[in-house]
Amino acid sequence: MPIIVLLGFIWLYIISTETRATQYFPNGARNGTRWLYVEFFDCPSILKINANTIRAALARWINEECATAIQCNLDNALEMENVLVGTIFCGTPSNFITFLVLRNATAHASLQANHLDLNIVGKVIQSREHLLSVLLHSDLKLVTIRMFDVEKERNFTSDAERFRETQVNKS
Repeated sequence: MPIIVLLGFIWLYIISTETRATQYFPNGARNGTRWLYVEFFDCPSILKINANTIRAALARWINEECATAIQCNLDNALEMENVLVGTIFCGTPSNFITFLVLRNATAHASLQANHLDLNIVGKVIQSREHLLSVLLHSDLKLVTIRMFDVEKERNFTSDAERFRETQVNKS
């Protein structure tokens, strides 16, 4: 079941494209939702970034790293549905993408206990940095954990909003 995730100013919107159901829950510092924030140097076009390809690749990389090098304590293998992309943004002041990885894709995304430790996700991205760079069409600048501040969210340009609307309209 395809799921679209949008990170808004104060809310996280989770939209199921099959049922057209939408779930909302507070986001940001107020409820402590943390995202893995990956900043990259160049963004020739936001349309060249395929979020589903990145989600599938990240799930595969986490499975591989957790099976060989990192202690992840996963009960099941991750799939694309476990990886949420919160925001993809190209523009000033920076180009970035945010991720949240769920241990159980069918459980509610707002449950902190359902989130895979972002330090693990960060280690996986750092070990596969060259591969993520290919998918983003740019070298990575920064990988960190970040809570989105409501005031800073208001500084996003309309390009990000247009991209979000395009993704929703495609479904």
